[in-house]
Amino acid sequence: MPHSSPVHPNEIYSAVVIGGGVVGCATLRALTMPTPSMPMSAPNEPAPVHSATESLGPVPGGLGIQKVLLLEKNAQVLTGASAGNSGIFHTGFDAPVGSLEHACMRSGYSQILALAETFGQSHAGDERGKFPFKTGGAMVVAKTAEEWEALQTKILPKAQENGVPVRLLTPSEVQQMDPFLLPSNPTTDSTSTSTSTSTSTSPVKCYGGLYIESEATTDPYVMPLFLLHQALHRGAELQCGACLIGGRFHPDKQLWELKVQLKLPSTSNSSSSSKSEWENPRELVLNRGIPPELFAKIRS
Repeated sequence: MPHSSPVHPNEIYSAVVIGGGVVGCATLRALTMPTPSMPMSAPNEPAPVHSATESLGPVPGGLGIQKVLLLEKNAQVLTGASAGNSGIFHTGFDAPVGSLEHACMRSGYSQILALAETFGQSHAGDERGKFPFKTGGAMVVAKTAEEWEALQTKILPKAQENGVPVRLLTPSEVQQMDPFLLPSNPTTDSTSTSTSTSTSTSPVKCYGGLYIESEATTDPYVMPLFLLHQALHRGAELQCGACLIGGRFHPDKQLWELKVQLKLPSTSNSSSSSKSEWENPRELVLNRGIPPELFAKIRS
């Protein structure tokens, strides 16, 4: 298990990441990974897809910084907004064409795909030791005539310009993929919707849909924890229970001075945080969430 020295006052770091959520874990990994041989693609260029052997080496945005620290105010990482992550890997099919948003989505998707290729893509019934990444596709359903028009005239052309494979679905094709959705009948919809009572178990009528075959899902906890593992394995440091409360820039030294308040475990019996969480939060992070088979691959 990689060793990390405890955080001391007046310690100087090359970079400090604030917040141990999905973005913080991914940022920490990018900072510690080697400088890439291929830069991030420009907004109008295809995102580079790295080979499997590169996933533990250079990555787009990697800086190869050795002295990096992650500060998390809670007793554990991934317990804030990231705890409610839906775990969807978006292809950027509906992102503004030529935008930075689209470029980041494409680049991030290719990096995660490379990790999945290296560590083994998970499948139903074969999860242990696999990277949690499933390309099952996604469907955008038009429930009104207006939404169906928008799918055809706005979203479909944008997806095609963004280079994302998509195709329109007829109402019957939508129903085949999701039996809970019923084909819409424009001649009876106005009558049926005005006289019927909508319930959570009532089938939803649709005018058609758009299928995005490369949309994927992941485990919203294991995936960012996996990225954090790789950063810690490369020498990054983690301090939980550390809340940033202030900072100032020193122009003469070209350094930021950060003021951090270290939280102490509550002695109340009603506290949800156990004493062990605060005694060594880093060890808990390293030993929680990732199957041993997958963890072994990270360190290989």
